Amino acid sequence: MGAHRLCTNRDLVFTVPDAGYGACVWLLSLACVDPPDEGASWQIVARDQPGAFMGLAAGPALVGSDVGYGPAAWTLDDGDWRDLALGGEGDLWWAHEADGVVWAAGSGGRLLRIEGEDVTTRVLAPDVTLFGVWGTADEVWVVGTGSAARSWRVGAQADEVPEEIPVEAESLFKVWGSDEGVWAVGDGVFRWDDGWVRESSAGPLFTVHSGVAVGGLDAALMLERDGSTWTDVSPAAPPLSGVFRRDGCPTAAVGRGGTVLVDGQVPAAGLPTVLDLHAVRVEEDCSIWVVGGALSSAPATHGVLAVLGGEPVPTLEDDRQRLVEPPDLDDDDHFISASATCEDDLRTVRVTAIGRPSNVTLGLHGPADYVETVEFEPVSWEGQYAWTEWGIDLAIPDDSPLECKADAFYVFDIENGCAALGAPDDSSLSDCQSLD
Repeated sequence: MGAHRLCTNRDLVFTVPDAGYGACVWLLSLACVDPPDEGASWQIVARDQPGAFMGLAAGPALVGSDVGYGPAAWTLDDGDWRDLALGGEGDLWWAHEADGVVWAAGSGGRLLRIEGEDVTTRVLAPDVTLFGVWGTADEVWVVGTGSAARSWRVGAQADEVPEEIPVEAESLFKVWGSDEGVWAVGDGVFRWDDGWVRESSAGPLFTVHSGVAVGGLDAALMLERDGSTWTDVSPAAPPLSGVFRRDGCPTAAVGRGGTVLVDGQVPAAGLPTVLDLHAVRVEEDCSIWVVGGALSSAPATHGVLAVLGGEPVPTLEDDRQRLVEPPDLDDDDHFISASATCEDDLRTVRVTAIGRPSNVTLGLHGPADYVETVEFEPVSWEGQYAWTEWGIDLAIPDDSPLECKADAFYVFDIENGCAALGAPDDSSLSDCQSLD
C-alpha cells in the first residue's frame, strides 16, 4: 500500500513491522487543491511570538493570549504593525471589526471597544469567558461560556446597560449575522428569532460564518445551512476551530495541528507548522490569513500569523520575553490524548502530546495476542515546549482477525507516559502497559 502525499510538511511514511500482513501506516492525507492564486505561497508574517494569536479581524487586527503584559493586540497601520498595548489581564479570544471600530472579547467577561486610540472596557460577567463577538460599530452580540452558556447585546455607549439574553445551552463559542439573521454556535446551532431557537444539536461547534459552522472534538465537524436546515458536510480532517466564507472566493477553514482547508481540501502550498490554528479570514483579493499558536499550553504561546496569496505583508516581530510561562514539564510528565475513527476497514488514529517525547509507540490490540505496533520519530515543532501531534491511518488487512471498530484497544507509550483508548472489557492488557 503506497504513501499518500500530504500537502503540508508531513510527507512521511512508516511501515508496520512484518507480522505476516504487510500493512502500512501513513500520516493522514487529504486531496490537494490549488492555492487561491496560481503560484501563491505562504507568507510567514509572525512565528514564535510570546503569546498565541486567537482573534483576527479586518484591518487587520490581531488579539491573543496574555503572557504577562496584557493580551496580545496588534493592528497593521500604514504598512507597519502597531502594538495596541491594551494592558489589563487575561486573554482575548476573538475580534470583530465594523466601520473602523474593533470589538474584542475575552476571559474574565471582558469586552473591549477600540476606536483609534480610544479603548473602552466593560466586564459583562467576571466568571464567564467571552469567546465570540459580532455586530456593528454601535451594537454587538456577545457570547461566552462559564458554568453555562451566556449571551448579550451591548451598545457602544459605556453607560448603556448590556442586555443579557437567556439561552438554553451548555456552551456558546461564536456569533455571526447578516441581513438574513443572527446565529450562535456551541453545543449546537441557534438562530435569533425574538429569542434563541435551536436549529441543530450537532456539536461542539466553535465558529460560524456565512452559513458554515465548524468544530469537532476527535475529527472535523462542518455544517452548511440551507434555510433552517444544517447539513453535515464534514471533511476527513482534524477538528476545526475557524471558518470564513466570502462570495467569489474559496471557503477557508483552520484547526488542530496546522490544518488549513480550502473548499474542504488541503491547499497545494503547505503551511509549515503543526501548531493549532484558531481563526481564519479571507480578504477581498481571496488571500487567506490564519492565526494560532501553542493553544494547549497555559498560557497559550508561540503565536503564528501566515498569509496565503495576496500582496506582501510586513513581518510582525515582538521581541519581548514572556513574563508568564507555561509550567515546566518533567521528562516523565506528558499530556497525552488519543482519538480514533473507523471507515471501510481503515482506522484513523490521532495522538496529541505535550512535553518532550522523543518517540511514540502505537499498539493496535485485537483478540487474544494479536498485536500490530509501529514506532517512529514524530513530526514536531520545537519551541521552548515541544508541541507535537500525529495523525496516522492504519489499514486492517483482509486476513486480520481484528475488525475495524473505533473503540478497539489502543495503547500509546510515550517515554514514561501512556494513554489508552476504548479498552475492551475482555482485554487482559493494563491501560498503561508498555509495548516494548
